[in-house]
Amino acid sequence: MNDKKRNLSILVCYENDRGGETKATEAIYREFSKNKSLKLKTTSSEPLSRTDFRGYFAWILAAIGKWARVILPNRNTDWVYTTTFTAGFAAALLRSLSNFKICFHYHGSRLPEKEGGLSQGMKYKFTFWLHQFFLKRAELILAPSNYSKNLFKKQFSATKDKKIVVIPNGVDLKVFKPVIPKTKLALRKKYNIQKDAPVILAIGRLHKKKGTDLLLLAIRLLKDKAPNVLLLIAHPQATTSGEKSYKEELNGKIVNSHLTKNVVWVVDEKDISNLYAMSNLVVLLSEEENFPLIMLEALASKVIFMGTPVGGVKEMLNKIDNRLIIRDRNPVNVAKKLWLILKLRDYQRLVILQKGYKIAKQFTWKKTSKLISDSLKSYY
Repeated sequence: MNDKKRNLSILVCYENDRGGETKATEAIYREFSKNKSLKLKTTSSEPLSRTDFRGYFAWILAAIGKWARVILPNRNTDWVYTTTFTAGFAAALLRSLSNFKICFHYHGSRLPEKEGGLSQGMKYKFTFWLHQFFLKRAELILAPSNYSKNLFKKQFSATKDKKIVVIPNGVDLKVFKPVIPKTKLALRKKYNIQKDAPVILAIGRLHKKKGTDLLLLAIRLLKDKAPNVLLLIAHPQATTSGEKSYKEELNGKIVNSHLTKNVVWVVDEKDISNLYAMSNLVVLLSEEENFPLIMLEALASKVIFMGTPVGGVKEMLNKIDNRLIIRDRNPVNVAKKLWLILKLRDYQRLVILQKGYKIAKQFTWKKTSKLISDSLKSYY
C-alpha cells in the first residue's frame, strides 16, 4: 500500500486557551477530520493558571495523570500527536505497553524562566527534565519555522539527532480577508474610533516578552507627529498572576505617559477579523516567536504587519519589504519605523499590501494538515 494512502489512527492531545497554539491545533484537527484515511480522537485539558511553586507542580502532576488516563485506553493508536509536554511525558511513560509513536508539535517554549531564586530554578530544571525525557522517545518533532527548529535543537540536547520537520502554520482565508473601505468605516464607527485615526493593533497574550510596554513608549513619541494615533491592545482574559500584574504595569505606563485617550483595551474579542479590518498596522515586538498566526491573519486581511526578526517573521517580511522588520526594539527606533510606514504614499502602501496578501494566500490550514499527515504516514 502506498504510504500516503495508509489509514492512520491519531490521538490529538492539547491544551485549551493557549492562544495561537490552541488555535493552530484546532484548525489542524478540523482539516484532519476531513481526511477519510485518518481515524481521530481528540482530548483537551486546562492550561496552567497558577505559577506559584505549589500550584505549578500540582498542575504538572495532575496534567500528567490526566493524560495517562486518556492515553492508556487508546494505547493501540498509531500516533499520539501532542502540543503539550505533559501529554508527551505521559505518552513516553506508557509507550512500552503498545507500539504507538509520539509526535510533538512545537509551538513555543513552555519552560519557566531560569532566574528568580531557588523555587524558580527548581521549576525550570524539573520542566526541562520532563521535556528531555519524552523528546528522547518521540519519533517526530514538528516546528513552524527554521528559526524555531534551530532554537529548539539548541535548547534541548535530546533533539540533537532527532528528525525535526518544518511545517509552517496556516490561515483561514474565509475568515481573514480584505474588506472594502465602507466596511472599515462602519466598523470604526461601531467601535467609536475616528475614521481618520492611524490605528495600530497589538494582539496576543499579555507577557513581558511581547514588548507591549515598549510599544506604549513608542506610541507616546509617535503622538507628537500623529496626535490622534490609537493603539488597540487586544488580548484574551488575563488569568495568571503574571498576566494580571503586567496589565497593571501597562495601565500605569498609559496614565503616566498621558495616553489614556490613545489606548483602547480589547479583551476576549470574538470576531478578531474586525480588529484587523479597522487597523492601519499590526505590530509585534516579541523577543521570541515561532510563526505568529497574527502575521498571516494581518497579511490575509490586507493590513501591513511589522515585527521583530524572530520566528518566521524575518523570512516572511523580507519577501515583502524589509522596512517592515523592526530590528531594534528601542522605543525611539520603533516610533521612527512606525511613522515611516504610516506616512507612505498610497501607491507604496498598495504594493506592500498586495505582496503580503499574495504570500498569505499560500499558507492554508489544509496545506499544513496535509504536510503533517504525510509526515506521519511516512513512518509506515
